[in-house]
Amino acid sequence: MKTANKIELHYFLANDEHLIDAFVRHKCETEILSIAKDLVNAFGFDIQILSEVPATGGFIESWKLHGTNKDESTLIAAILSQVLLKAPPSVKALEKMQKENLKQEATGKQSTIGKIKQQIIEGQKVNILLPTAVNYFEADFKLIKHKSNFYHALLKYMPVEKISANIFFDSTPAGKDAFVERADFNKFILTSNKLPDQIFENAVIEVVSPVLMSGKYKWKGIYNEKAVVGNMRDEDY
Repeated sequence: MKTANKIELHYFLANDEHLIDAFVRHKCETEILSIAKDLVNAFGFDIQILSEVPATGGFIESWKLHGTNKDESTLIAAILSQVLLKAPPSVKALEKMQKENLKQEATGKQSTIGKIKQQIIEGQKVNILLPTAVNYFEADFKLIKHKSNFYHALLKYMPVEKISANIFFDSTPAGKDAFVERADFNKFILTSNKLPDQIFENAVIEVVSPVLMSGKYKWKGIYNEKAVVGNMRDEDY
């Protein structure tokens, strides 16, 4: 039987306004759903994200996560809620975290995501796995970029004074709401669109569309079951 878990995002507007700019709302929702999609895809879970009809009284975004495994839905909702409200690490810290993740993979050890998936299968409680999952995904380049875009849109829209997020089980909140005040929005916004390069030593890429002539053409390949593209600029390659 399918189980639904829910995540709510509450926009607190100045002067108890009940209207929000439609373009700002759409931009914010797009970035949040992009984070959710990346999380689901990273784990390979079979989860559907559904949007609830807004209720009267205040402005609250609400999404339900439908999946065949309640713990998988709970994990995605919890990671999304915490990552969204947690300021990203500094560039220096981010580079260090990425190096540690790559070092772990280079040793042939099971990936962090793989370990978490296996522990869920074995019945480990989500609250035990959550800190490891959040620490892993707070260093994810794509998630950081989506989060930066989200807060950048809110910062430009003065009526939003703060936001909160929480997850629900059968309409019951998991705990107290966590808040981010407008004064802290800047902490989540990238000062540059350029993130540190990801360097994978001894990476094995299956080239499926090689470049056989000079020019600004790109090759295509498969790495970790994902499509990658690039230029042949490495002489060693």
